[in-house]
Amino acid sequence: GINAEYMGKFIVSAGIVFQEYVIKYLRNKFRQRREFHRLYQDFSILIHQATELDALLFQRKVDSNFMLIWTFDLLIRMMVRQLLLGFEIELYDQSEIPWVLFYLDYLLSMFDRNNANYIQKFSKDFAQALLNSEGLERAKKKLTPFQRNFLYDTMLNKAAYFTNRGLMNVATLLAAKDIIQLKNDGPTAKNRYEHRFKIFDRAYFISKLSFEKYRQFYYEVQSNKPEEKIASIKELLNNGKLILQNLNKITDLPPEKKELLSKLLRINVTSSISLSKVDQNLKAGKEFSVAFTNGIHNQYVCLEVL
Repeated sequence: GINAEYMGKFIVSAGIVFQEYVIKYLRNKFRQRREFHRLYQDFSILIHQATELDALLFQRKVDSNFMLIWTFDLLIRMMVRQLLLGFEIELYDQSEIPWVLFYLDYLLSMFDRNNANYIQKFSKDFAQALLNSEGLERAKKKLTPFQRNFLYDTMLNKAAYFTNRGLMNVATLLAAKDIIQLKNDGPTAKNRYEHRFKIFDRAYFISKLSFEKYRQFYYEVQSNKPEEKIASIKELLNNGKLILQNLNKITDLPPEKKELLSKLLRINVTSSISLSKVDQNLKAGKEFSVAFTNGIHNQYVCLEVL
């Protein structure tokens, strides 16, 4: 029938795209970052096919977009990885860190929403347990091994999202205070920003995050009182830490995820301590400098006061 025919076309298209993805993933880090963007146009077509397939398979029922969620998940993972690789290969100048964290926040927020949609579909009990950590062990017993693994990834990504959002805000606050030398005006700054994120030009399925959007965010942060902004940043970092602490209670967490959890927790705690030093120095009117370093994890940065 028409559904089987459409499914066959989707499987063939997905196979071609995933084959190219795996080939690029196996290359060295520099080539990965340089070449991932070539797949974005193919993924745009695949997302369109997934949307049509969902409509055929589920007769346009509400919240029945499994193929789209699955395809979009892989795609956002690839875009996030491409940005994170820039930290690993030391591509970014310190003055670009506020921009990169801003764009990363944009992608991680989409990733988080997409994952939340999927979790709601396979376990509303687990979705509730995620929010308050009560009954987490009991709720996860109802899940398949695949669903558990997906869930653990989701929790780690959500913790990374909160931590990154906190660091994005503090980086922009420090830029507004001229502690980070961010050139945020004029055509040179705009051209530099657009060149940095040109890698996403072929990602037609996602609106590009313009330089003007960052400038708007920058001026919003600049207009806030520093103590109020720092209080909100502390809350973001604390939200990330609580998720990691809850996840650490799970007894069957795979070793590689335990290692990532440990490093993300160290980044979060170290950045929180550094934020307190930033707060003290700003209140005292002291001169100081900062750096965003990747010494704890090669793809995630940590705030340090020098």
